Amino acid sequence: MKDDSIKVEPEKIFFQSIRVLKSGIGRGGNASIELSEKLRATIQALQSVNIEGNGVQIILIITIEGLNNKEELIAIEAMFEIEFIFTIDNLSSFIIEKDEEKKTVKTDANLGMILLGTSCSTARGIIHSRLLGTALDGYVLPLVNARTLLSGNSVSE
Repeated sequence: MKDDSIKVEPEKIFFQSIRVLKSGIGRGGNASIELSEKLRATIQALQSVNIEGNGVQIILIITIEGLNNKEELIAIEAMFEIEFIFTIDNLSSFIIEKDEEKKTVKTDANLGMILLGTSCSTARGIIHSRLLGTALDGYVLPLVNARTLLSGNSVSE
């Protein structure tokens, strides 16, 4: 099987900005992490491409919910919306399909997975530090399959 994907050169990818657009951490009543068997994180990725500016925007929407032994939601939750702006020097070489009418662009999957993987890893650190001193202190966002996010699906772990 021939691999037609374009080689991604990390030295041509740059973070332009990282911003936490929204965040919220809540705990109702006397709920604490010890009452929960586990936490469930759901991650959704929104992406847009600016071909002329060689830019890619990724917004990760992450929710974390506490579950009791019966898999029921308890009053521990957090939500984050984090924006990542990348500049890719050779972005035009990763454009696979462009639909002017629908205003959509399809890029090479390898580039998408690298940008999503980088965004998720960075978000993991941001969220970990934001949760310090809260009911969710010590929680680490799980590793996710960037390919699943790339296909437009949410990931729940």
